[in-house]
Amino acid sequence: MHIKELARIVTGILVLTGLASCTVFGPTGRDLQSQCEAQLSGFIEIYECTYRLVAEKRPDILNDYRGQLYLLRGALLAEEVEKNQRTDLSAKFAWQSLYVELRRYNEQQALAQVQAIQALVDANPQNGKRINCISSEIGSEIHIQCQ
Repeated sequence: MHIKELARIVTGILVLTGLASCTVFGPTGRDLQSQCEAQLSGFIEIYECTYRLVAEKRPDILNDYRGQLYLLRGALLAEEVEKNQRTDLSAKFAWQSLYVELRRYNEQQALAQVQAIQALVDANPQNGKRINCISSEIGSEIHIQCQ
């Protein structure tokens, strides 16, 4: 198997798993939320600020199912705080917990992809040619590029 064919297979795996997409550079959703947290203290204000900044600076996050889930959960938590059903601290904790859970899931998905790529590389030696893979986080996705 030639390196070009292996690259085609790897690209196919990445496309099928949703890891390959348009590259968007800029602050992550977490960076934007941190900006809001540095300026504001109430959960409702932090959520509204985060949503506004994401919509302005990283609208691609609004099209990602993980970004949508995260922001929808923030909206529900803000509603609970507004109705005095939850404290600011409890809402902040719940929102951060969801972030950690989504992050862990994303990392597990990336690890599975790296392992699949490694298995392909191991099964198809390239006559001493070395294949280098680089992973990078863009928004809420991890992208893997191999050469």
